[in-house]
Amino acid sequence: MTNRAMSAVLKLFFSGPSQRPRRLCVNQQQILNIFDQIDSDISDTDLLDSDEEQDDYDPRPNAGTAAVSSRESASTEGEEVDVRPPPMKGRTKVWKKKKFDKAYKSTAPSLPVPGHDEPINYFAEYLTEDFFEITANQTNLYSVQKTGKSIDTNAVEMKKFFGIHVAMGVFNLPRYRMYWGTRTRIPLIADTMNFNRFSRLRSFVHLVDNTSKDPDNLDRLWKVRPIIDIVQKKTQTISPSEHLSCDEQMVPFTGNLDIKQYIRGKPCPWGIKIFVLCNADGRVLSFEIYQGKKTNMAEEYKSFGLGAGMVLNLAGRLQLVKFTKLYFDNFFTSLALLERLSEMGLYGTGTIRSNRLQGAMLETDSDMKKRGRGSFCEVVASSGDSCLVKWMDNRSVILASNMIGSGAVNKVRRWCKQTKAYLQVDQPQVVSLYNQYMGGVDMDQML
Repeated sequence: MTNRAMSAVLKLFFSGPSQRPRRLCVNQQQILNIFDQIDSDISDTDLLDSDEEQDDYDPRPNAGTAAVSSRESASTEGEEVDVRPPPMKGRTKVWKKKKFDKAYKSTAPSLPVPGHDEPINYFAEYLTEDFFEITANQTNLYSVQKTGKSIDTNAVEMKKFFGIHVAMGVFNLPRYRMYWGTRTRIPLIADTMNFNRFSRLRSFVHLVDNTSKDPDNLDRLWKVRPIIDIVQKKTQTISPSEHLSCDEQMVPFTGNLDIKQYIRGKPCPWGIKIFVLCNADGRVLSFEIYQGKKTNMAEEYKSFGLGAGMVLNLAGRLQLVKFTKLYFDNFFTSLALLERLSEMGLYGTGTIRSNRLQGAMLETDSDMKKRGRGSFCEVVASSGDSCLVKWMDNRSVILASNMIGSGAVNKVRRWCKQTKAYLQVDQPQVVSLYNQYMGGVDMDQML
């Protein structure tokens, strides 16, 4: 793993030749069947509270690297991605046009977030002294393997080395030599370690023995697996809150790395994609780094597809109490996922794509626009365990939930471009909850 790749891993914790496609001859019905079945890794941005439309600009830097767009193909170079739809109990469901009257329940209050008098104490909860001892030993071993002489580092020096990388992420100078430069010198870094020693450590730092790899090990992250396992183990000791959110997160990285992804619409579109399950306070409870087909997922969840399967995979690692509420966007949401969550005694709410509705007939966009902004419609599965709510704001959005439907309709303020004034718009309760716990912005709270 290169030094730049190692730097990307640290930030996490503080094609082959093109070929002309063959022309396919298909009729209209075959095309409709394909659209009905496909479940690709393309996710719309859920801007439930925004008047702005997202453009389709796709800059794609470093075109010569192995990076690809996960929103377009969800795979790394040379791989085929699993786009099977999640399992369905029958081709369609029976839906009824009525109000979802299921009363959802609350869980016991979660424990408060522990306070820390110093940031270093918070950092030490995740990376303990044992980790730095292991890193120092492996770094010395690798230097002997490469040069025949030990670099003779220790846990204290490795702690300084990691700390320098964290500080560099804050100052963010374009070249690391500049932190020791005459005109750009940063005393916090330059006084901690001289440039030559830092450069040597960067050349030899290792977390595992290179000669110890199992030939059957397909884990692309095996060289940094110790730090991933340590942090993962710590996150799973945090008490979950009543409301949890699952989403993708990007670790910014533009160097050469075969698992690098491009996701349009993210603040940092190029980097390493991670699936994250978070508390309402933002603390990470469970995560998994995306590795294409080799992404770690329990066998029992693979049949649900990548998105829904990852929600179950992350939630399954935790001891969640009954009636815990999970929120996710349309990349993850499927009706099969909601059924499985119901069987586990958990609630789920998320935006859902129109090709995953299993026969539900909702009002068309044109009909809802005639009724005006803030109009909505609702259908409930005949089993009574889930519902779909379609809401019209600037554009329509469909939400699926086994917890709540339109519920108590709220009033939210929206800017009207035609009248140049604010309007009071109806907003179903399911939308309000989704925005609250998936990061949506309520205009009433801003103004």
